[in-house]
Amino acid sequence: MGNERAGLDFNSDEEIDIQELINTTSHQTHLNKEEIEKSAHDTGFVSRQPRINRAKPKSPFMIQMNIKTRVGAKEIFQEAGSILGTYDYTTFERAFISLLEKEGLNDLLKRYKDIM
Repeated sequence: MGNERAGLDFNSDEEIDIQELINTTSHQTHLNKEEIEKSAHDTGFVSRQPRINRAKPKSPFMIQMNIKTRVGAKEIFQEAGSILGTYDYTTFERAFISLLEKEGLNDLLKRYKDIM
């Protein structure tokens, strides 16, 4: 044995029947899609098919407003939103409307409600 590779021997007179190879290697099953999905589910196989993405409605909240607060105020604000069951932007909007109403700034309140 040397460092030479064995050749592919394309010059041989032996004929290879491709159709014979195809027929012996193809194993087709006659299962419908539901049976395959049930079998995959039973064995714990996770589908690799892309999930259908639902169109997310466009949010009216597009402008970001960064403000500075006292230490701990952000956590209290988020806890209040959690208790109310609202997101931060909704909590802020409700607080802002309440402030405008409390201070009697009706012209600003009307302008704000016009953009809602």
